[in-house]
Amino acid sequence: MKLPAWIARHGSKRSAAAVINTFTRFRIILTNTVKYVTNVESYDRRIQSAINIHGRKMQRRAEFLPTRALRRAGWK
Repeated sequence: MKLPAWIARHGSKRSAAAVINTFTRFRIILTNTVKYVTNVESYDRRIQSAINIHGRKMQRRAEFLPTRALRRAGWK
């Protein structure tokens, strides 16, 4: 499975990305270690907003995948 670009590019020298994919759990852990992050106004709110946006996109995609598979199989 290819990771979305916003996750894959998170693995620079000042951050890290870890993906845990087991039978019962799928988890993505992103760590940001830049020094200036405590100076960013409303940092927690901005991060949560980004997570919510991408979470909704992933949910819509997951809901559409069975429909696409059925269409490709010839079902209308």
